[in-house]
Amino acid sequence: MDEELRSEILEDWTKVHGSKPEDIEYFDEQYANAVRFGNGRIYLFEKPRIKTDFCFGHGQNGISTEEEYGAARKECEATGKKRNFFRANIEENFPQYGMLEKDAEGYDRRNPCSVMCYRCGKICGLASDFWEEEHYHPDQKPERLTETDKTALREMLDEEKAKFLKRLEAYWKRYGASKLRTWTYLVD
Repeated sequence: MDEELRSEILEDWTKVHGSKPEDIEYFDEQYANAVRFGNGRIYLFEKPRIKTDFCFGHGQNGISTEEEYGAARKECEATGKKRNFFRANIEENFPQYGMLEKDAEGYDRRNPCSVMCYRCGKICGLASDFWEEEHYHPDQKPERLTETDKTALREMLDEEKAKFLKRLEAYWKRYGASKLRTWTYLVD
């Protein structure tokens, strides 16, 4: 994260969360990067975490068919494959790509990718839904992302994804599937 941007974010962030050394340490542990949008708001990107626990389930209302038992068993086994482990971790840690893709596809014109501004001043989060205006605090009114904002967000995500893929490669090289914990509430 750019040091100048980090300082600006911390100035705003400490007003809400505190400025003790442990608060600053928590900030540094939680956030990997940030991007400034055209409206002046700043989106903080949380550091990705390697997911090693996977639970699968099928069926409805506690009733499952033999087919569903088999599908759950296959999903558990498939997670132990490198490609599936990587895919699951990318999906878990980078949901922003999905928001941008839905917006690009015109997935739902009523729910474009937008910026929902939190009360923390300049710091904001992403939202893919618009509620009725009366549901928002006046400081949290969502605004649409511009194409420039989307490009900046995508570039930052690509940069963080590349770093995370290196971490996943190192993890897989060291442990493989030995540390993965997969289960299903149908088949243990």
